[in-house]
Amino acid sequence: MIGAGVLLGVLLGAIQDPAPPGPTDGDAEAAVEAFKTAFSRPEATEDNRVLAIRTLGQTVHPLTFAVLAPLMTERSASAPIRIAAALVLADFGAVEEAPAALVKAYRDPTNANPAMRAVRIRILQTLGALEALSAAGVINAAILDRDPWVARAAARAAGKIRHVSSVDPLIRRLSLLESKEGNRPVAGEDPVPDPTKGKSDPRPKGGDKYGDEAEQRTERHVVQASVQDALVSITRQRHTCAKNWAEWWAQARRDFKVPK
Repeated sequence: MIGAGVLLGVLLGAIQDPAPPGPTDGDAEAAVEAFKTAFSRPEATEDNRVLAIRTLGQTVHPLTFAVLAPLMTERSASAPIRIAAALVLADFGAVEEAPAALVKAYRDPTNANPAMRAVRIRILQTLGALEALSAAGVINAAILDRDPWVARAAARAAGKIRHVSSVDPLIRRLSLLESKEGNRPVAGEDPVPDPTKGKSDPRPKGGDKYGDEAEQRTERHVVQASVQDALVSITRQRHTCAKNWAEWWAQARRDFKVPK
């Protein structure tokens, strides 16, 4: 039978043990070399290159970050390559420069092309996963983006980042969604796989009817629930419509602090 003193010593030792060390410079250099070999093979397919990015992303280190970040804006890089780089950076929270690199990539003109909308969405998702407070400005602008899929991704990111500056654009977007603008149809399918698929956004009340076909989907259907969820996440309040949110916020904003 283990004595109480011995057991206490074991527990204290476990508590005081330092976290396992991260990759060394040598580990990172080896990972980068392996990546370059796999990525630059003449016969490498796009899938091979995406796999090489994911493999490199498993070694979280400033040296691997320095290789991954430029792939999001490399002119010759396809959307899948850029997306893969953006996604693996969700694990790079320990690298201080990661949020700034993602914001820079989001704003890069090469990602403004409609063909790169999925890249912008994935970047927003990663900024949310990193809970990047420094990215609140770009997130807030994206909440009001005319592309509903971009706006939905931004709202979800805002709900994770929980910065007070997001309350105003979220209420503004909710107000627009409750207006005639919310009835604007959204053609096509979700440009990125929806992580909540199978738990779709509830359709808003008010008499609007939506069919299952993509051409019958509206901006309200795509964005509204995510905006409401983000407001609840940031404020820990619950209100039913933009008017009620705005009235509450007019009273609360002066002394408001984001609750734990």
